[in-house]
Amino acid sequence: MKLLMTLVLSLMLVIAACGTADEPDEDLGMGDPAPEDQEEDMEAGEDPDESLDRDEEEGTGIEDQDDELHEESEEMEEEAEEGRNYGIREFELEIEFENGGEWSFEYEIKGDGDKEAEVEIDNGQESDRDGNQAEEEIENMFEAVQFAPNMSKEEVFQRIYDHLEIMEGEVDEIELDIEFEDGETLQVEEDY
Repeated sequence: MKLLMTLVLSLMLVIAACGTADEPDEDLGMGDPAPEDQEEDMEAGEDPDESLDRDEEEGTGIEDQDDELHEESEEMEEEAEEGRNYGIREFELEIEFENGGEWSFEYEIKGDGDKEAEVEIDNGQESDRDGNQAEEEIENMFEAVQFAPNMSKEEVFQRIYDHLEIMEGEVDEIELDIEFEDGETLQVEEDY
């Protein structure tokens, strides 16, 4: 009998603690706001019955964020395209190898902003590239080497060799001629 009474009392305590589904638990904030909360909202100028559709407000919706990201992306692409000349107006690099091969890189930005580029590789088999492919290859060299008018001959050649993955001992003659957009030049050559 004591066991049954203990069980019934325990069950009653559990039910009382849990409450029922019909009663909102004010401590958890899951029910309707208390009338005094509604009065405070009304005083603050807020309508508790008005839904918050933030997409209708300018600059707050998903579409607005997508548009902003798209605009930022386009601006970055334009800036990158404008900056892809690396301050170089004309570029010529000629490398003659001990084995008789020759590599030639030419790049120029015309007055209207158009770029012309050509790469000729002769290692027993000729390989010529021009247009976008040559432009990209040469601009990758600009990015890797970071040409500057005040670079020493040794520094510039070592960076070129590193970028092109060639050994100085393979080279018979190398000649570099760069005209920068600000009028500065870098002209160096070496016969080994």
